[in-house]
Amino acid sequence: MAKLVFGLSQSLDGYVDHLEMRPGPALFRHFIEHVRDLTGSVYGRRTYEVMRYWDEDGPEWSAEQRDFAAAWRRQPKWVVSRSLKSVGPNATLVDDDLEAVIRGLKAQLVGEIAVAGPGLARSLTDLGLIDEYRLYFRPFVLGRGTPFFAGPRPPLRLVASDPIGEDTIRLTYVLLNHATRPMDCADASGPLWVEAVVLESFRDGLLGWKRPKAAHDARHLMSLTVRSAVAEDEQEVVALWRACDLVASYNDPVADFRFAKAGPCSDVLVAVDEAGDVAGSVMVGHDGHRGWLYYVAARPASRGTGVGRRMVQAAEDWLRQRGIVKVQLLVRETNAQVVSFYEHLGFEVASRVVMSRWLGKAELDDRCAWP
Repeated sequence: MAKLVFGLSQSLDGYVDHLEMRPGPALFRHFIEHVRDLTGSVYGRRTYEVMRYWDEDGPEWSAEQRDFAAAWRRQPKWVVSRSLKSVGPNATLVDDDLEAVIRGLKAQLVGEIAVAGPGLARSLTDLGLIDEYRLYFRPFVLGRGTPFFAGPRPPLRLVASDPIGEDTIRLTYVLLNHATRPMDCADASGPLWVEAVVLESFRDGLLGWKRPKAAHDARHLMSLTVRSAVAEDEQEVVALWRACDLVASYNDPVADFRFAKAGPCSDVLVAVDEAGDVAGSVMVGHDGHRGWLYYVAARPASRGTGVGRRMVQAAEDWLRQRGIVKVQLLVRETNAQVVSFYEHLGFEVASRVVMSRWLGKAELDDRCAWP
C-alpha cells in the first residue's frame, strides 16, 4: 500500500513561496533524489501548470536542473482539475471523485505518492488521506503568502527531524490518531511554533540566517503560543489595549472583551510568551458573511517582531475555519502607519462609505457580564 506524503519548503512563519525561497545546492540535490524515489505525485491545477516548466529543457539550465527535469518527467502524475481538458506527458487527469481515485492509488501502489500544493493538501487532509507531513523550514520570514496548512491542522506527532545542508531542517509528522478529524480551534492552523526541536536547532546555530532581524523576529514568534483568551486574561488584555492606545473614550474595553467572549460568532485571541504573559491580541468576529478584526495589539516590547502580523494570521485562520471568505477592519484615515501595516499584509483600502448610529447608552452599559 502506498503512503501519501505532503511536504514543501516553508518560511519560519509558515508560508510557502518557491520564488522567495529558492533552494540551495544541498536542498535541490535532496529534492532531485526525492523525486527519483517517488512512485508518483498528485497535483492541483495551479501547481501542475507551474511544474510544467520542467517539461522542456532550457538552454540556460545547469546539470542539476536537467537531472531534476529528467526525474520529474519519468514520474507518473495525477492532476486534479475540473477546468483542464487535457494534461501533459505521463500525466492522468482526475476530474471527478477525488477520494475514490486517491484511495484506489494508495491501495494499488507501493512506495510514496507526493501531494503537491497546499490547497489540494487541505482537501486530502479533510478526507483523512494524508499519511505524513514533511515541513522543510527555511530561514526566512515572509509575513504573507500561501500558508503550508491551508485549513485546520490535524493533530500531529513528530517522528523525525533531519538537517539538510546548512540552512534547512525537515520535520516529519504523522497523524496522532488516524480517526481524528482536524481540530476546530483558533490555534489549530499555521506553523508548529512550539516544537522544541526547531527552537534548539536555531539556538545551536544549525541554520544560517539570511537577515539578522528576521532571525530575531522568528525566534521571538516561535516562543509564543496563540490561543483563545480565558476569563483570567481579561485584566492583562485590557491593560494591553490601553498601553497600545486602542481604547476610545466611549468604549468600555472590559465590556468589549466580555461581549466578544460570550458570543458564538466572536472571540478574543491572545499570543502568550513562555512566561505566560500576553504579548499580543486580536478581537475577531463575523456576521455570517464578512469577518471583522478589532483590538489588534502587540505589547510595546514586542513591536516590530511580527506579533501583530501573527495575530492577524491567527484571526484569519479562525475565520477560515468558520467558512468566512472575506475579512475587513476599520482604520482612521489619518493613521498612515497602521494603513501601511495592513497594506503589507495584503489588505486594500476599500472605496466604501461607513455609516453608523448608536443604539442607546443602556445597551452599551448592559451588553453582557462574564457568564
